[in-house]
Amino acid sequence: MEKKTKDRLFFWARIVIALVFTGIIILTVDLRATWGELKQTDPIYVALAAGAYLCFLAFLALRWFILSRARKHPYGYFYLYRSVFIHMLFNNVLPTTIGGDVYRVMDTGGHEGKSVAFSIVWTDRMTGFIGVFTFAFLSSIFYYAASGKYILLIIFGGAFVFAIFLTLAFLSVKLNAWISPWLSKLRIFKYPLGQKIAGAFSSITTYQNHKGVLFIAVLVSLGVQVSLAGIWYLLFCALGGQTSFIHIMVTIPVVNTLAMFSVGGWGLREQTFVQMLATFAVAKETALATSVLFDVVNVFFGLLGGVFLLFRPRPQHPPVTPRNP
Repeated sequence: MEKKTKDRLFFWARIVIALVFTGIIILTVDLRATWGELKQTDPIYVALAAGAYLCFLAFLALRWFILSRARKHPYGYFYLYRSVFIHMLFNNVLPTTIGGDVYRVMDTGGHEGKSVAFSIVWTDRMTGFIGVFTFAFLSSIFYYAASGKYILLIIFGGAFVFAIFLTLAFLSVKLNAWISPWLSKLRIFKYPLGQKIAGAFSSITTYQNHKGVLFIAVLVSLGVQVSLAGIWYLLFCALGGQTSFIHIMVTIPVVNTLAMFSVGGWGLREQTFVQMLATFAVAKETALATSVLFDVVNVFFGLLGGVFLLFRPRPQHPPVTPRNP
């Protein structure tokens, strides 16, 4: 099967997943009660959540900027910040196979070519994943201290150790060359998951001499996750919901991870948030209303990215002779 066909099938599979879980929500949650929750939304908390969203985007741009500077890419922070807005347009609004990461590669590939831009963007994405697992592990420690329940500590701790091991392994060119062929054999329903992971981690080897930069990027990723948790918590408070911030902290990494398997996160993100919050004795209707508010904020900033896409001038850089990564 050709790669283009496989990508198309995977795209449609994500749409099916989104539709299935949207249907599950419709059948299992009282939508009238959810609408009643939404009508009581406090706009002050929504405005605070919007401010937290701007911080979330600022951290995303900062991580990308730090990794770009290590490769001597000349794009300024505010240029990348606006590019992150457009990234949200492709990821969260447009039903297209062209993801936000593809746009970011195209948008910053004019200096030394798309291969270097791809390496930077993929390293940015992978440090983001490590940040998710790190935040999840730290959150599970707080959760264990507050509740005495250790199941999340075991799950998130295992994921954290696995992510660190892979990162350290793929920082080594020799180990990378040894592990990649084995990892590439990993498939899920014929989808070459292992090949995707191997290709992504191999881009990190270009940062062998910039381990400090990778560490800082992971720290910035923690800022990304804290901001996201803050957005969800403020929107939850906007509905008058009551739960511990720690519950939101341990929920968001799960939501973020699973949401990748549906287009724009639709359906699966809402269902995951509803089910996770239900384990903390939160009404499904309140959890769903919170998810709907998050979708509204998400789409709003994605549409704002569309404005930047239409009116932002392109940077002008002198031609540079490509150098080896």
